[in-house]
Amino acid sequence: LRAHHRHFVVASPNASAAVRSGAFSPNNLLEGRVDVLCRCQTAALWYSNGVRADATLWLALGSDVSVGVAGARVRGLAPDEKTY
Repeated sequence: LRAHHRHFVVASPNASAAVRSGAFSPNNLLEGRVDVLCRCQTAALWYSNGVRADATLWLALGSDVSVGVAGARVRGLAPDEKTY
């Protein structure tokens, strides 16, 4: 790990099975409160002019699933969760 790399961890212990498996609709982000996870991603990785390459977001979805999103690998992130 680099000395100045930021790690953000979001625990979502009550994430539904649909959220943990990725079986949710991007047109209905309120289902399973995916909208909150999207906002966490934006807050962790977005800055005024782009994506923080020196940051990683970790989503702990229940006790059996974790997802890492590395800012250095993200492309096309917009500051709102509806743009994809």
